[in-house]
Amino acid sequence: METQAVFSLRGKPLNCYGLSKKIVYENEEFNLLQHALNIEEGLEGLRYNNIVIATDADVDGMHIRLLMLTFFLQFFPDLVKNGHIYILETPLFRVRNKQQTIYCYSEEEN
Repeated sequence: METQAVFSLRGKPLNCYGLSKKIVYENEEFNLLQHALNIEEGLEGLRYNNIVIATDADVDGMHIRLLMLTFFLQFFPDLVKNGHIYILETPLFRVRNKQQTIYCYSEEEN
């Protein structure tokens, strides 16, 4: 049986670069995330094989993506090295008329 879940973050995540795990886990969002993934004791208990980071395509979304990657790289680099982390590329714009809808991934496509 394949299992999947959605974990929604509230607000911008903590910038954990250079912080200790103890301080980062005082942040409720990161504490809940590591519990949901079951990765505190190592990757053997990983509940989900693929972790997809999906953020908006704007500047804030890119910042959130970077903060999430920083968390995983700093505390769980084997998740990244073993190919468990994915980035969902979301469109920047949706352009449509009555006949078709086009999703644009850059300003130039608009």
